[in-house]
Amino acid sequence: MRVDDFSFQDLERVWISERTSSKLSELPKEFYARVAGCISQLIKELDLSEGLRRELLQEELIEITKMVSEIYSVRMLKAMGEMLRGREVFSLDERELAAFKEMKKILEKAHELMEWPGEVDLSPPQLANELLLLRGEVPRIVGEDLKYYGPFSPGDIVSLPRSTAELLVKHRLAEKIRAKWYFFG
Repeated sequence: MRVDDFSFQDLERVWISERTSSKLSELPKEFYARVAGCISQLIKELDLSEGLRRELLQEELIEITKMVSEIYSVRMLKAMGEMLRGREVFSLDERELAAFKEMKKILEKAHELMEWPGEVDLSPPQLANELLLLRGEVPRIVGEDLKYYGPFSPGDIVSLPRSTAELLVKHRLAEKIRAKWYFFG
């Protein structure tokens, strides 16, 4: 994917930056419009493709959509947290800035209707982990949370970030373990 000097790697950098920072990261100018252009080009290419090439393009489209959705959701949560703390938020992307302004109006209206109980923590959601039983050798890997895991041997039981775990299961290197937890007080 590449349109107007904007690539999948550019999107991935924004995604990683947004996930690893507690503050709003700086987006490239017209970020969402540029991503929409890339998606549009990818869909055209997908329509003309067959077989393995088509499958790979479908996977890329799914990943791009997930990443953009997560970037947007996390940014909205971060912006709302800043606004609740009385701080101004800014974005180089005009569409996003308009959304921030609308959100600010809604929060101000809600604030008029009720009294907020002090600071509200709206930090981005933590990644959910999956419990796995390893079936094969797995070298040291970097998880979606950018932490190192492994190396692992067959029979090891590990807890890994969901997307990383899904990848190992997909390649039949691990299987999910379903566990029930009981807490006694």
